[in-house]
Amino acid sequence: MVSNCIGSGGSAQVKKLIAQISRISFIIVMVMITLCAIFPQAILSIYTNNDSLINDSIPSVHVICIDHDCISFTHYLQQYFGNTGDTQAALYIEITTMIIYLCYVFFVGMYLKASVAVCFTCEILYFIVQMIASIIYFKIGRWEKKEIRI
Repeated sequence: MVSNCIGSGGSAQVKKLIAQISRISFIIVMVMITLCAIFPQAILSIYTNNDSLINDSIPSVHVICIDHDCISFTHYLQQYFGNTGDTQAALYIEITTMIIYLCYVFFVGMYLKASVAVCFTCEILYFIVQMIASIIYFKIGRWEKKEIRI
């Protein structure tokens, strides 16, 4: 949809399109997250009937719920880079994000020896860093000057 919008000369419409698709995705994901957050035992009981494992997994489920909230918006922003033709910027953002992510995982998991739920917060950091970088990229506006060649 973004490529079609840019190809038809509607670069000005891209930000509106991204916002609209992200809003729809966010609403759908929020419904699923709410159900998982309210009924984590029911969701976890699909995978095991071990009460101890279910109870120990609930904090991780809550962290994953927060993580998926970030994913719903960031995923679309990152995909739009490929559609704007600026794959080099997408690569730089991905490399920077991965370096921050790996440093965080090493520090929290290996150095602090934190719980599984705390270790899962690395996913939240990953998507927040990507989201901030993507928003900055789209605000700068260099993507509007990119020419997609066939």
